[in-house]
This record gives sequence, C-alpha cells and structure tokens, in this order.
Amino acid sequence: TPRVGAGIVVFRATFDESVAGVDLGSFTLTTSNSAVGTLASTVSVGGSATDVAVRDVSGDGTLRLDLKSSGTGIRDSAGNSISNGFTAGEQFTVDTVAPTISAMANQTTAEDTASGPIGFVVQDSSAPAAEITVAAASSNLDLVRNSGIVLGGTGSNRTVTVTPLRDQSGVTTITLSATDPSGNTGTGSFTVTVT
Repeated sequence: TPRVGAGIVVFRATFDESVAGVDLGSFTLTTSNSAVGTLASTVSVGGSATDVAVRDVSGDGTLRLDLKSSGTGIRDSAGNSISNGFTAGEQFTVDTVAPTISAMANQTTAEDTASGPIGFVVQDSSAPAAEITVAAASSNLDLVRNSGIVLGGTGSNRTVTVTPLRDQSGVTTITLSATDPSGNTGTGSFTVTVT
C-alpha cells in the first residue's frame, strides 16, 4: 500500500472501455481511522481513464476511491450506463502524524566519561517501530561532537550514549529526531552536563 503525507493524492480510475460522463459525483471516498480528504477534481487521461484528485489529505489511516454503482451519469459509446460500482481499488496509507520519543532525564557526567546508555522509546501511530529512523545532534560541538553520540536498540526500545570530548566541561542539549517512512519527524531532547 503506497504511503502518502498531507496534501493531495491522485487516483487513476480505469474503465474496460471508453466512457463519458465521469465527474466527481461518480465517486465516493472510503476512509479508515482518522484519515480524511476531499474529492477535488477529475481529469480525463484518455477515453477509458480518469485521474481523480483528492485534496486536504490529513490524519492517519487509509483512503480508497470507490466508483458508485448507480446514478453516476457514466455511459459507454453505445449510451449504456454502468451496471455496477467498484470498491476494490488501490488504497493509500495516509500518515501525517509524527512519531513520538519518550521523555529522557537530563544527565550529569564527569569529564572524560560517557553518559549512558540512556533508554528511550519511539512510537508511531501507523508505522512499525522498526521502520522509524533515529538521528541525534549536539548543540555544543565543542563539548560533544555528533560523532560522539551513539544510538542503539531496536524496535520501540532504543538507547543513546553520549561521549564528551576529552578534557572538556560544560552543557549541551542532545536532540533526537525520529522519522517515519512518510517523512514525518518528531523530536525529543535532554541536556548533558559535563563537570
């Protein structure tokens, strides 16, 4: 199932012969969970195919474009109306909600001593935790380089270990970013004080 973020999704409705009379009233949008969208426009891409744009896509869940079974105004070249609908088309997984990172306590460590591993949890409402990528950055590169931040763990349970530069003291904020397969990013942060 293709994943989409917020914005617009375009479905292609393909008929088995050339048709006329295809418009927005020919379709309904079937959704699950909190996914929503609004049928916006149709564009013929040949006698037997029409692109249907859905705008204002948001939430988490699925969207599927269904063809109504009657009252559509769709006719073939002989003037026959369609005789049944179609409700088994492609679904799009809508994911516009960012993953979350559990709160982490601020840390204090002695000079030349690593802090951690510090456990944290990543979660996403529509993607498995194993598909969430985590990155880390330090606000004070004179104290902790980004290469001094090591991420570990799998699934929902992750860890971070922070190693300061030798003979340095001070405070840095470590920001963790969790990104799901749809590109939504959530962040969490904590401070490391090196004494």
